[in-house]
Amino acid sequence: MVAEPLAAVEAGTSDPGEDGTAAGWDRPELAQFEKSEPPILRRKTGGKLSLAACEDVVAQAVANVTARLQDGLLGDKVNLSAYLRKAAWNLALIQLTADARVESAGEVSP
Repeated sequence: MVAEPLAAVEAGTSDPGEDGTAAGWDRPELAQFEKSEPPILRRKTGGKLSLAACEDVVAQAVANVTARLQDGLLGDKVNLSAYLRKAAWNLALIQLTADARVESAGEVSP
């Protein structure tokens, strides 16, 4: 089965460069996203994830999106800021679900 490019969020660019970044999406922008997004993500989770956990989630989202860019799996019209933010949120939801399962299992065990 061939992976289809994900649907575009908004007009943007995703032409990956040699370093895995897209045109107009350079490393300082990625660094700024990694710096500014964890506190935002922590607020969005109602403080259920620690700042360190949010930093890990954002770093993983950046790595995942960069890999998708390098593999050519993102369409030409993907807004990378919105895509990264959504990827980070999805990873945070996965972490929250895993944490809830562990907490729930701890309450059931004797």
